[in-house]
Amino acid sequence: GDPTRNRKGGASTPASRKVKEERYPNNILPLRLYPTDPKLPWMIVDMSPSHLPASIAALAVENGGAGLKGILVSARVSKWSTSYVWPHCQLRESLGMAGELETETAALVAENNILAVEDFTDAALACLPTVPPKESGLTWEVPDAERAARRDFTSVRVASIDPPTARDLDDALHAELRPDGTLVVGVHIADVSHFIPAGSALDKEAQQRATSTYLVQRVMPMLPRLLCEDLCSLNPGVERLTFSVEWEMTPDGVIKSEWFGRGIIKSCAKLDYGVAQRVIEAQDEGRTGVDELLEAVNDPSGPVKVGPEDGGPGSWDPSAVAGTIGLLNTAARAMRRRRFEGGAVRLDQSKVSFEIDPDTGNPRGASAYVIRESNKLVEEWMLLANNAVATFIADAYPDRAMLRCHPEPNERKMGELEQFSREQGIDIDASSSRGLHLSLQRLKEQSTDAYEVAQLMATLPMQLARYFCTGCQDEDSWGHYALAMDRYTHFTSPIRRYPDVVVHRLLAAALEAGFRGCGNDAPAAKGRKHPRAPNQADINAAAKKFGIPKSDKLQAIADHCNERKLAAKNCQDGSMHAYLCAFLRASPQCVMGIVRAVGRKYICVFVPAYGMEVRVQMDGARHVRVTQEDGRGPNAAPVSVTVEWASDADSGTIATATDGSKSTSKAHRKKAMRDTRGVRGRFLNSTEEEEGAIQEYINGHGVLPAPAREIPATIRPVQRVCLLLGARFRERAKPEVTALLLLKNPLWTEA
Repeated sequence: GDPTRNRKGGASTPASRKVKEERYPNNILPLRLYPTDPKLPWMIVDMSPSHLPASIAALAVENGGAGLKGILVSARVSKWSTSYVWPHCQLRESLGMAGELETETAALVAENNILAVEDFTDAALACLPTVPPKESGLTWEVPDAERAARRDFTSVRVASIDPPTARDLDDALHAELRPDGTLVVGVHIADVSHFIPAGSALDKEAQQRATSTYLVQRVMPMLPRLLCEDLCSLNPGVERLTFSVEWEMTPDGVIKSEWFGRGIIKSCAKLDYGVAQRVIEAQDEGRTGVDELLEAVNDPSGPVKVGPEDGGPGSWDPSAVAGTIGLLNTAARAMRRRRFEGGAVRLDQSKVSFEIDPDTGNPRGASAYVIRESNKLVEEWMLLANNAVATFIADAYPDRAMLRCHPEPNERKMGELEQFSREQGIDIDASSSRGLHLSLQRLKEQSTDAYEVAQLMATLPMQLARYFCTGCQDEDSWGHYALAMDRYTHFTSPIRRYPDVVVHRLLAAALEAGFRGCGNDAPAAKGRKHPRAPNQADINAAAKKFGIPKSDKLQAIADHCNERKLAAKNCQDGSMHAYLCAFLRASPQCVMGIVRAVGRKYICVFVPAYGMEVRVQMDGARHVRVTQEDGRGPNAAPVSVTVEWASDADSGTIATATDGSKSTSKAHRKKAMRDTRGVRGRFLNSTEEEEGAIQEYINGHGVLPAPAREIPATIRPVQRVCLLLGARFRERAKPEVTALLLLKNPLWTEA
């Protein structure tokens, strides 16, 4: 019962010891949290029993805390007042061992606050429609009331074109060429808003999630699977509800009239981009593309699925579907050409696709995702639909429509792009989006390497596109820079984006109020695309009926969707990065890289094989001296770096390090091994494992993907270099790609 001293030097009574025992149960030592984000400091963990999860406490007790070594946890900052140097945090859950893919994925999901499929609330799930049980053999059917109120497209031959693994099919297309030469094209989008009443628990849950998140190995959906993979998905052979846009146009896509409305479709086929591309290529060669379709359909393990071939006007017919693809692509090519002539610019963001081992779930192959003409075909029609709907709803509700704008690029960074192009002798016109696109296309024809670097640099000045409410932003800032459109929104993916659901409601309200698409017999009034102007009372009543918020609330929804979209992108990019690191850790790869920027400390290299940029560390490299040639002008980037030999190691030192006889003392051999680390292989500063990976590549391919440089080596932007890519997973950091610049070792001699 004698009082003892606490850390602050005051007296401590048995009662105070009891409080201390409750604060640190089971004699757990105080814990520190080291965030994987290097920008954050280490944190003091709240050790009170109410805030320390039992599973983590158990690991902390194990072997004096050794059970927590290498464990990733999620936590929240609880306080960081001005009187504390370090923030305090509360641990939430253990995610698993660092370095494992499932753990890294769980960390990404927790870091970005992504909700999983099992996290839907009971109240949200209670909003789902009742469907017959699977064992009954029955399926959901279109209600009679909806059938009476909608346009019937089931006799029209509709098909979807998606990635091979897609399960949430939210768009489909049809095309028909009339005898008079008029092309009729329809874009049909899943009518998700029919199943999500505004203000319902399910609507609130969808709004909170705002977007689906696509990870490498799974999807975190915005909607329950019953909707996103079944009732809303435009699967072949079943009737589905849609919001549709149909145009009458010339065969090269010049619009004569347009129609908006709700419909019912029965898709005849689920095609993937690969088979659609093969059909396009066959038609370019003068064939029909039917054989390519039949080959895909006859592969039971392939991604292509078709509905019954019952001879009906909208049923599966390979000849008719091949013709539809041809009509759509011919018009899309002409529309795309006019769009770029009108000022659009295309700056593709590269993605990596993976081959996953079905037994382990680990990646066993990786490559840059290739965007083909079939992708661009679908994209062109989706852009047209989004643009048409944006114009329509902005006319109807200029004070509370949800659109998507893309501000003009950052002027300072665009200036850096122009300066870089001048220094490299590249003609880049960054004065406008049209000028940028045309100069990039000219450069692509002249030099693929220079084009890759220039396109990468052109993405850096670009600002993020964002959702906004028209009533909260000046009209002159509504436009989309990259697409060169005055009005743009997201209408075509309501299964995976909440703004599209809002846009569907706006479209429904505009139609309810009496707005209509323009036709040949109803020319648009000057300054207005859509001719009819209903009275304001009808407009307000329709907005209330479909739950359209006032402008301030709609802007808050737009802001939340912007934040969630960015979080989802961070999570998706992190997932691809983690899988790429896992692949490179298991199988280091020799790759060709194109230098983007140089400096004494590191060089930036674009790797086309994976569509990514890596940093190659030059500062601290052994056995070499790195100098840089500065550019002219106060803000000019370095023009080149030169790597020169600067080592005391020689062939004699290497012989001592590798001498296994007793004639060399252990101390001399140890010193020689230390001095020659990085010069005992064919390439400078490579390890034995890296030398083995390089040799394995040479054995499999015959030569390296680009020549290794000889010392001295002068490296400039837009030059090719050869890299060995690997990866490392560390306990207190996120996975990272490593890059070794292959420089020939001047001391190397063949055995």
